Amino acid sequence: MQVVEVKRGELFSPTVEYFEADGKTPASLVGVTIKADVVDKNGNAVHQFVGTITNAALGQYTLTPALDTEALPLGDYFADLVYTINAAPIYTEAFSIKLVKTYTRRTP
Repeated sequence: MQVVEVKRGELFSPTVEYFEADGKTPASLVGVTIKADVVDKNGNAVHQFVGTITNAALGQYTLTPALDTEALPLGDYFADLVYTINAAPIYTEAFSIKLVKTYTRRTP
């Protein structure tokens, strides 16, 4: 499982690229919808991302809205992506978001 480390207080909104099965050729996102639910270790939902496509031809998108980590407890969170193509869902491998401590806090 891939682990993405995020520092508490960061706004997490990753930019993602979608590729064909060869892992090198960008896949078109025309007509594709994307979402991801983020859950805690107990399976409780903490956030939902939607893929905002930035370049459909090159398979590029950003997960929005940003996950505000300021108030979340430290620890591991889990997600997978679902691409819906012609009404058929395609799920990715799950990944972990490891929320780690920071010492300087964000100023409102």
